Amino acid sequence: MLMGGRFNRKAFLIILPISASIAVTICIALVPRDLVGNNLVMHVVLRAGGGLAIGAVLAALMAIYPNFTSFALALYRSIVRPLAKHAVRSSLKQAMTPMDCTGILDRNGTVHLKVALSDSGAIGEDDLLYVQEDVTDGLWGVVKVVEHMNDRYVVCAPIHRVNSQFWEHLEYRMGFNTTAPDNVYLVRAMPSDYWRVTENFLDDWR
Repeated sequence: MLMGGRFNRKAFLIILPISASIAVTICIALVPRDLVGNNLVMHVVLRAGGGLAIGAVLAALMAIYPNFTSFALALYRSIVRPLAKHAVRSSLKQAMTPMDCTGILDRNGTVHLKVALSDSGAIGEDDLLYVQEDVTDGLWGVVKVVEHMNDRYVVCAPIHRVNSQFWEHLEYRMGFNTTAPDNVYLVRAMPSDYWRVTENFLDDWR
């Protein structure tokens, strides 16, 4: 049973940024990944506002009810942490959805890739993508998004050419044959230990 007391302003100010940041992170992670443009911004703003409100309420309860901290910790372990892990896994899985190269372009003598966006969410300019071979999943290069053609395609410039022969061949034929290479796919560039670090953080915060 929760026993109320006087509002502890100092405890509230200490707990507020912690609870608010966790709530905002979880709420934003649950934003649908197929949104772009104004719809994405609106959902992020609404989710962030909701997360701030949830965090403020939790901080106030902890400041009023001394026993609420243990209750909130039990709630975090049994409900919030599993939901947070699920949200991160889902976001990572969608972010790693393969994208197809639909053609090549000649931009000032340098080959660029035209990439069809998947349902993995918005991709911004300067975002990095891995170019991978579709049989061995070997890394053939890293490209950077430099232009949005519309909501369906982006143009990417190579910034790291791992398989030099692959890129040299594309630049050789880009003036007369702009068809896409049929042996590659692209995914978002993500740290290899992204999920492990995130999961360890969620497990250690208890």
